[in-house]
Amino acid sequence: MIFNIKNCKFENATADAGKLSICGSDGDYTWAELQLRSQYFIQQFQTLKIPTGHPILIYGYKQKDFIAAITACMQLHLPYIPLDTVVPFERIQKIKNITGAQVLVNLSGNDLAINFAAIITQNEINNFSEVNFTDAIYHREHDPIIYIIFTSGSTGEPKGVQITLQALTSYMDWMEHDFGFEADDVFVNQAPFSFDLSVYELMAFLHFGATIILNDNAVAADQLAFVERVKRYGGSIWVSTPSFAYKFLGVEEFNSSNIPSLRIFFILWRNFTSSNFKNIVG
Repeated sequence: MIFNIKNCKFENATADAGKLSICGSDGDYTWAELQLRSQYFIQQFQTLKIPTGHPILIYGYKQKDFIAAITACMQLHLPYIPLDTVVPFERIQKIKNITGAQVLVNLSGNDLAINFAAIITQNEINNFSEVNFTDAIYHREHDPIIYIIFTSGSTGEPKGVQITLQALTSYMDWMEHDFGFEADDVFVNQAPFSFDLSVYELMAFLHFGATIILNDNAVAADQLAFVERVKRYGGSIWVSTPSFAYKFLGVEEFNSSNIPSLRIFFILWRNFTSSNFKNIVG
């Protein structure tokens, strides 16, 4: 099974449905379970009658349902806005005000003291007031917006960068052409979903029908725990910043003998991506 980024649909539903898709901070999903949970969020969105093009805020940190909610948004062409729990409260409030988003998907298990017309959790909808979508619809008929990711705001107010289906299609064409990714690959995620670096492994694993390992803050801060998790799930594609990868150079267990599955590094810094560094952990 895969989630085809180019048409935003699950395909080949009976093929490898029992294969691991997400190794989340709160447990794992097979591909069949991911599709089922995606359908849960679709049903909740449809219950609220959310129009095509209205942005959905997704709040959490490395939960397996974070990706289920993302795929639900993509199927309905509802631009999703990823908000990790590491994002400051004031920034979330600004993003809500800028986008006019009426609906929050809250996967954190904690209350977020911001007023939304409706909040969807992993188990239910809480509808607090009448939902008005009139002034917050960003639909593009021929090139729909898939997600909106906000800049850091270091040079002023945070700005929402709108990524369309055509942009993602171009990205997948590059990934398919330049790299030999396969359904057996296991992508290692370290960056928060609100950081654009995470798009590399997120979209690639979905499109190729592969697997992704989501690592929360506690694991990312513990080099031995991180290495053990990569080893346990057979991580093959590492994606991170240089500073994060640098922390592992002095870790004895971080070598090709201990993690033989690891074959490709994507290292991103500034505006330059260096990729396909094979056998770095020799």
